[in-house]
Amino acid sequence: MSDSDGLLYQEKIAKEELDHALHCQYLFWKKKAKMLWFKDGDRNTAFFHAMVRRRNNSSGIHRLRIDNEVTEDPKLIEDHILDFYKNLYAESISNVLDTDNMEDFIGTYIPTMVSS
Repeated sequence: MSDSDGLLYQEKIAKEELDHALHCQYLFWKKKAKMLWFKDGDRNTAFFHAMVRRRNNSSGIHRLRIDNEVTEDPKLIEDHILDFYKNLYAESISNVLDTDNMEDFIGTYIPTMVSS
């Protein structure tokens, strides 16, 4: 066995030991978080509500750019999103219903199930 082979073997062993240590550290923090939840979470409703609030604050749209202006007003954000989808679906429906020949419309959008 050459010196380089020995070094490669030592490097492999060191990586395996590091992976094992990192896995043990991960398990430790996972168990610690679970213990905190059992200790504080069930008896302490303030802790529970703080966790829920933190989770709710991280999801959702809190800021939106409307016409090159950034707004944080929830009502403006809600109205803008509702208008966007109302206009989107209104255009889709009007495009479908602007068919002059209803047979073409039916043939295109409704498949024929029964043949004569």
